[in-house]
Amino acid sequence: MNQLPREAAPFVAINVAIVGAQKAGTSSLFDMLRKHPEVCPGPRKEWHFFDDEKRSWDHPDYTHYGTPARLERHRVAIDGTPTYMFWPHALERMRAYRQDMRLIASLRDPIERAFSHWAMYFGRLRSYPTFSELAQGPSRNALLDRIPPGWNHLRMRRWSMIPRGLYGAQVQRGLELFPREQWLFLDFHELVRDHRTALDRTTRFLDLAPFSREPRLRVIQSTRDDLVAPPPTSGDISRLAEHYADDLEILGQLSGLDVSGWPTRQVVDGRLAPSELADRLARKAGLQR
Repeated sequence: MNQLPREAAPFVAINVAIVGAQKAGTSSLFDMLRKHPEVCPGPRKEWHFFDDEKRSWDHPDYTHYGTPARLERHRVAIDGTPTYMFWPHALERMRAYRQDMRLIASLRDPIERAFSHWAMYFGRLRSYPTFSELAQGPSRNALLDRIPPGWNHLRMRRWSMIPRGLYGAQVQRGLELFPREQWLFLDFHELVRDHRTALDRTTRFLDLAPFSREPRLRVIQSTRDDLVAPPPTSGDISRLAEHYADDLEILGQLSGLDVSGWPTRQVVDGRLAPSELADRLARKAGLQR
């Protein structure tokens, strides 16, 4: 099919967003979706449009929030910024932009996600705390509602390890803003095990034709496996499991996801020892006891 000249290419405003969660396969999902013949590839995955605190939200400018459709069949443009579901006021800003936005949330066991988040930053940032210091420290649940005075964008991204896993509260807020039929909830663990089924669900949700040839799952791994740090403890796992227990119930009820097999749920139910999950995480990151 012939490409449209850039000057003649119609502008397709962003109409789909992958809104969460960080470290839950959003890059892999975006990488596959951008290869669909009806999707505008776009210049980037993460636009960080609705979590931009420097933007004027009284009169936001959406002029460049989209991409040219280089082919006639291009009709979907995707923003894959996984902070949106968590970031205070991001979904409210998105609703003001367009109420018919379709939203995709890929979610992962909260303790595994938190550990992967921590491992991404530890060793790269000066004075970044150990996993135990973060797990045993203040929960910072208030970050779901506001950015603390004096915190910048980077500090908010780096220190929100624990509250980002409170998916139930985030989904509850999201469903108050967008109807359930505009949401697709995916289980990261199932995405990795059977990405073809996840892709089929996603294309149906977006009213796209099925892939004639489904792309391979490209696992985009940014977590180091050679960290030099104290490993997580069973106490860390027990505290986090207790912290997430009630929220996981809310998530299951609202999203329809079956979280019974998630390690955090297994720890809560007594089906998995906290020490076993701690050892599993330590081995993954190459931490020695």
